[in-house]
Amino acid sequence: MKILSLSILIFCWNIAFSQVDEKFTDGNFTVNPAWSGSNSNNDFTIIANQLRSASTTGSSNFYLSTANTLANNCTWEFWCNLQFSTSGSNYVDVYLISDQADLQSANINGYFVRIGNTEDEISLYKRSGAKTTSVKIIDGVNSSVNTSNNTAKIKVTRTSANLFTLERDLTGTGSSYFTEGTISDAQITTSSHFGVFIQQSTTGFHQKHFFDDFKIESLNIDNAPPQLVSAKAIDSLIVEATFNEPLDSVTAKVTSNYTLSGHGNPSSITRINPSVYRLHYTTSLQTNSYTLTVTNVKDLNGNVISGNNSVQFNFVKPYIAKKNDVAINEIFADPSPQVDLPGLEFIELWNTSNKTINLRDWKYSDFTTSFTFGGDSIQPNEYLILCARADTLEFKRFGRVIGISPWPSLNNSSDNIKLISDKNSIINEITYSDTWYKDVGKKLGGWTLERIDPLSKCEGIFNWSASGNISGGTPGKVNSIYQKDYDLIPLKADSITQVSDSTVKIFLNKPLDQSTATADKFSISPAFAQLKTFTFDTEVKQVTLTYSKKFTAATEFTLTIASVRDCSGNEISSVNQPLKFTTAALPIPPPVRLDTAKIIINEIFADPSPEVGLPLAEFVEIYNPGNETVDLEGWSWSDPTAKAVFKKNLILPKQYLILCPAADTVHYKQYGKVIGLSPWPSLNNSSDQIVLKSFKNRTVDSV
Repeated sequence: MKILSLSILIFCWNIAFSQVDEKFTDGNFTVNPAWSGSNSNNDFTIIANQLRSASTTGSSNFYLSTANTLANNCTWEFWCNLQFSTSGSNYVDVYLISDQADLQSANINGYFVRIGNTEDEISLYKRSGAKTTSVKIIDGVNSSVNTSNNTAKIKVTRTSANLFTLERDLTGTGSSYFTEGTISDAQITTSSHFGVFIQQSTTGFHQKHFFDDFKIESLNIDNAPPQLVSAKAIDSLIVEATFNEPLDSVTAKVTSNYTLSGHGNPSSITRINPSVYRLHYTTSLQTNSYTLTVTNVKDLNGNVISGNNSVQFNFVKPYIAKKNDVAINEIFADPSPQVDLPGLEFIELWNTSNKTINLRDWKYSDFTTSFTFGGDSIQPNEYLILCARADTLEFKRFGRVIGISPWPSLNNSSDNIKLISDKNSIINEITYSDTWYKDVGKKLGGWTLERIDPLSKCEGIFNWSASGNISGGTPGKVNSIYQKDYDLIPLKADSITQVSDSTVKIFLNKPLDQSTATADKFSISPAFAQLKTFTFDTEVKQVTLTYSKKFTAATEFTLTIASVRDCSGNEISSVNQPLKFTTAALPIPPPVRLDTAKIIINEIFADPSPEVGLPLAEFVEIYNPGNETVDLEGWSWSDPTAKAVFKKNLILPKQYLILCPAADTVHYKQYGKVIGLSPWPSLNNSSDQIVLKSFKNRTVDSV
């Protein structure tokens, strides 16, 4: 009797030793069960009944393990919370099976689940000795743990037939597991330990690993029939059926075992994973409610489906995208020299519609390279960043990113890029040029090209410009130069200025359609001469008119513009018309280097952020109240820390002159004459002293 009791006790002890059920509610990991690890167990601690990493050593790894001999016909399940974005230097390996207690050992035989790595995935690996022998045997879905706070419940099952199934539930509850994959592998069938191995880099990743609810137990014999959990339409010809457990793939791929209301049996079946199958039909589904019924399929233990074999689902016929529904909205072709964005190419897409658009089988390409999208979609009004797959991590902080390979590299000076739908329709196509930056400084690199309005009829240079955002671009959010309903903004003449004794310049709020701007559209009163020439700037937002005679001195003229149209077809408005200007009291004198000239600091823009209608760039305006044309060569303006010296520039009598950084001149051309200066004495927001001096270093004005 004593021998029998002892045998029972030993048997029960072995069962207890072979299983793990650890919730850390006892506030420690030294008993029930006992764990051991690196740094005398000081690399881990218990916080609020959860195991948390405690190591603060950068670019290091550490571990904690406990005894476990279950190796097959069992399940491993645990909860984790990684409060950082994973990477190739920051990941967790949970060793399900290990023949070593020391998980830093040079030689380990076993299997582990890796959470993270460069693909931000949950995958199963096998290791047969050295670390370099580790091989991925179940490749999880990329980007499943790609946020700054990743919670997951993870379960791995291994049957007596050595079939591994990896599942994860990103809600962390264990109530809605998703199957990452299955694999049959019988190489390693014994175990001595289970544990957690952590690889971390900088301080931003320290003490942010949390674990709980470790559970390892034997599998019960499955006598329950499989159940059909759900069905959904992937598109109008494919229905996806999901079961509660892996199926026998032979019976699961018999087409007569599936009946869809109104459509009968599928024409073929594709296995997605052991629990999910796709049914292919030749007749398209319409917007309706459908019932899928499944019979005769078996699970891996031979149980045949019986009850719970019908499900209903609704299908809404997918929206077919039209031209410009998805727009190429921002282009980063030349990321060097770096401003503040990552020094890597990207483009941004914008869904301008109110529909969710499926991107499956769409193509993004340039002249030489093309990429085909998988099962991605873009939500109404969503911004989507596209970059090279290897660069995905760099752009995640800006919004949703799809890393693509091969990446159609963007040429700096010009390129053609296009977005083509699965129906082979061109949804959006851009042939950009570096002239679109309209800024010599930004053209050199580090700044994105942004679109003004994707729905505008204005094309090319009229609808694009360099970003005005101080970081160099706006990936994942509204463009800094965006103007909603750009085509609805009326065309107006903002102002007119005399630039010589026979020439005036008109400043417009929008680009003109040059074909509508003929000489007879510009009339001046009182009439005094013929219009000799008229020319346009690059953006066609400025018109320079030169007359055959000189203006009469000290005379008010009015100029009227009629019937010209902007790039989107709007006829010019009568608002601000006619334009009035008064000529100089005397014929405009030749420029002089006049040290006694009085030039006034007239306006200061020290704090251009946030934007309130003016460009995001500082400026200072000066004014010449005298009757002389002053040559500013050698003049300077400065603050206590920097000084800018003028090159040869003229300021006419009664003329206003805008001073700004050289890189920002393009933003102020529409307001009048601009001089870009480098270096630029940056203006302090709260207070500063600025001084204007003549070429003889005389203080002309000071504020």
